[in-house]
Amino acid sequence: MAQKRTRRAQGSIYQRNGIWWCDYSVDRVRNRESCETSHPEDALAYLHRKQGRLASGELFTPDRVSVRDLLNLLLEDYQMRKVSQAYIATLKVKSILLPKLGNIKATKLSSRGSKSTSTCA
Repeated sequence: MAQKRTRRAQGSIYQRNGIWWCDYSVDRVRNRESCETSHPEDALAYLHRKQGRLASGELFTPDRVSVRDLLNLLLEDYQMRKVSQAYIATLKVKSILLPKLGNIKATKLSSRGSKSTSTCA
């Protein structure tokens, strides 16, 4: 059974199938992730590192995902679903979007307009 080790307000760790997990909140959104350890001390250290990142203002979104990855997923989806305009979308993505936006991390984009994507202009 899951056993909590720290207070909810500061996050908690618990064991599941021999592996320790941490449970914390960011902007009222509950996050649970594996600490990938079987030692409670290591799991607690992992949780404290997460809390430190949160306190310093870092985001908990995957830093590795680029716009290129997302556009490639979109094109694969179009091809799988046999969207009628998939060929034209592929041409536009490869000739216009990938050269301008492909190497930008997805976390740098927002829906607020050109202010957040000023590195693209």
